[in-house]
Amino acid sequence: MAVRRLRIIDIKGGDQPLFSEDSSLVLVANGEIYNYVELRAELEARGHLFKTRSDCETILHLYEESGAGCLSRLRGMFAFALHDTRRGELLIARDRMGEKPLYYSAGSSEFIFSSELKSLLAGLGPGRPELEPAAVNMYLHYQYVPEPLTLVKGVRKLPAAHYIKLRTADLSFSLEKYWDLEDAAPVSGNPGELIRAAFDDLGRYIIRADVPVGVALSGGLDSSAIACAAARHSPGGMTAFSVGYPGRPACDERSQAQDLAGRLGMRFVSAELDTAGMVAAFPEMVYAMDDPVADVAAYGYYSVSRLARENGVPVLLLGFGGDELFWGYRWARESLKRNFLKKQLRAGAPFHGLPPRETAALLAAVSKRGLLSDPLAEIARLRGAMAELRAKFAENPDRFILWDENPDFKAAFGFKRELGSGGFGAAADDAPLYAPFTTRDWSSVPLKTCRFLLDPWNVSNSVVQGDRLGMAFSVESRLPFLDCRFVELVTGLRKTYPDDYLLGAKGWFREAMKGIVPDDVLARPKTGFTPPRDEWLRAVNSRYGALCSGGAIEASGLMSPAKLAAFFRDPDGAPGKAFFSYKLVLLELWLRRFISGEAA
Repeated sequence: MAVRRLRIIDIKGGDQPLFSEDSSLVLVANGEIYNYVELRAELEARGHLFKTRSDCETILHLYEESGAGCLSRLRGMFAFALHDTRRGELLIARDRMGEKPLYYSAGSSEFIFSSELKSLLAGLGPGRPELEPAAVNMYLHYQYVPEPLTLVKGVRKLPAAHYIKLRTADLSFSLEKYWDLEDAAPVSGNPGELIRAAFDDLGRYIIRADVPVGVALSGGLDSSAIACAAARHSPGGMTAFSVGYPGRPACDERSQAQDLAGRLGMRFVSAELDTAGMVAAFPEMVYAMDDPVADVAAYGYYSVSRLARENGVPVLLLGFGGDELFWGYRWARESLKRNFLKKQLRAGAPFHGLPPRETAALLAAVSKRGLLSDPLAEIARLRGAMAELRAKFAENPDRFILWDENPDFKAAFGFKRELGSGGFGAAADDAPLYAPFTTRDWSSVPLKTCRFLLDPWNVSNSVVQGDRLGMAFSVESRLPFLDCRFVELVTGLRKTYPDDYLLGAKGWFREAMKGIVPDDVLARPKTGFTPPRDEWLRAVNSRYGALCSGGAIEASGLMSPAKLAAFFRDPDGAPGKAFFSYKLVLLELWLRRFISGEAA
């Protein structure tokens, strides 16, 4: 086992591998254990002797006491491999929210694992890796590859909250899940007060480091809340980093971010991102992410990580997870309202005449919270949607409405038919696309929606960008909203109070942050690092689209060469086509680097 370390805690003494007192346990680890201070105090009180000040050494001593049960005590982001030489076992584990990556390939005579796909592929030896068509199909609809799939046959991601126990003698192994979001215990109490206390407490964990810590500050609620919480526990001051876009005042919150940074006593550093820079950096971003992720916002995260490194700040706090935990996406809130109505259809409720009493109560609650100016108009709108909902219910009574209603998800079917060869049609099974939206327990739809938003959406889309694009510049990205205890609290509250989505975007969190985050930030609408999406799509397609004709996609046999060439004669034409073309361009560049082995 080998490791290349990013030194964050115990810079001089924490080099790896780490060994237990008797050297029978050997550990390599990536990430941070946020509660290592508390764990170390407990372990030393029980007689354990530490050799370093490393946060990761606590893993060894916890394992000595409880084996794989040590995972339940760890609070942080991590992927690690622990070799128990006495038992002849290797424990390979990943954190609950998938913040740190881990890939593996299991063969009859070898078991290879790595935190990067590129290094794992290098370890597979000679021969070109084979493409996994089912994963390509998922990518074309989702814009990312959900775990545990990768685009390479025989290579898998260790899913979040899982571990592998491998016998070194014969390489047999088992895959176990050690934590589940939906197992969180119900929590009662005032959501705002409980969330406020937990988030404030979280501030002292997320800044633990022996190097400077900064925050990516967009000016919106999530990053502002992180900045405020961190500043309360960081008397030495921090640096805030932000990006903006020339001539795009509606998408540029640098002035608001700078204002908050000043109030918090933070140094402020920003950069302006233009289209030419994004297009030039695009191939390197694709390579850095390991997994293909067609999120146009990636360049913002790439650039803010570069800013941090250029300014000597190797730890960066990011706001990923706030939208997913607290209904920040309008489409997610709307899907829950529609699923409520589909639930009534499932129960046989009549929808001719006035809505049933429960629906009327729902509309009254929504209206009371100021989300509807005209409840009667909303009733009319819902009546108009009932024919569609009845059809959906008749076709798929166990499928709730979510990402499958996304226009890009639906448009991909038509573009696949336009491009596909016989081989792609035979290999692509569309049933797995709908697996995350299937349930027989309709009382749990809000919880299952939150699960989808956190995993696969956040884990396989957002977290990939935060971690890999940060590590491209040797910057560690920390995601406070994904702290396991914080997620358990919000999930437990949602089990008790399942209709918080009716409060609108981040209702609970806005209430919790009153008095911590300034009022003007609390009232500000969501923006984030929002780029000029359409302009960037067209620019990337124009610069790299020609590579798709006679390139790696064509060589894969998944799409018709003639149809592919015709498709890119007008890559931005039909609705949704520009983004689908962008996904193809990204896939082409990914295939060239990871499958064909071409240099940059």
